[in-house]
Formats: sequence, C-alpha cells, structure tokens
Amino acid sequence: MLKEDSNQESWHVSEVNSEGEITILRVRRVQPRLSLKAKIRIIWECQEIGINDMPSQPELGRMTTCEENLEAICDECGNAVLLFVITGSGIRQWVLQCQDVSEFTMWLNKVLPHSPPFPIELEFEEDKEWSEYSEMCAISTMEQVD
Repeated sequence: MLKEDSNQESWHVSEVNSEGEITILRVRRVQPRLSLKAKIRIIWECQEIGINDMPSQPELGRMTTCEENLEAICDECGNAVLLFVITGSGIRQWVLQCQDVSEFTMWLNKVLPHSPPFPIELEFEEDKEWSEYSEMCAISTMEQVD
C-alpha cells in the first residue's frame, strides 16, 4: 500500500509477520542523496503497550507528535530526510539519513519538547551507501528509486 505525503513523496506501508510477531514498516520512496552520509536511528521504547505489542493509543498520539517534529526538523535544517519507520515489539524506530549529525541534534534539542521529554534514544553511524534503506525497500517489496 502506498500513502502519499504532503511533499508528493510516497510511503509504502507493509506488515511483516515473523514467528507471530507483527511489525509495521513504513518506507518512504526517495532518491538517495549521497551527501547524506550519516544514519540516525531514533528509538522510542513504549511505556504503554497495546494489542500485539503495539503502542497504546495515547502513546501513538505522542509518537505522531514526535514524528511531526522530526519532519519539521528535516524541512528546516534541510540536511536530513526521514527514510523509514519500524513499529513492533513495543518499540518504534525512525531512521533518517543526514549530512551533519551535530547540526541535526542541535535542531532536535531546539524543537522537541523538554517538559515532558519524549522517551527517545539516538544512535548514529556512517552509512554512505544507504544500505539499511536498501534492505528496508527489499523487505517492504518496494523498489528503491535510482
């Protein structure tokens, strides 16, 4: 299933069922930009679990607000793009590619609410080839844009 976003890019949404565990994978169809060499993984461990180890409705609301803030940061700083979102097993992960990690984290600290703060952790690593994005495209059976 493809879902259009306001930027005329499409999202491919798929449900992956592995050994009874359901994972929802949303992958944005984008053209890889080689200038975005760093991968940022933002992890939210659910405080309230709903059905099938998915976030509860109230927590989903906070996660939606967090994602809207992440999209705003990507738009404002211009050096990052949200590529895919994984939800399952009591965790949501947003994975982005960015050019400058320190600039992105500065925006993150400026934009995200501090009271109460979102329960997120950040991981950074170099991924010049967008390899994990390619893997997620394959898992979601969506072709990567060349």
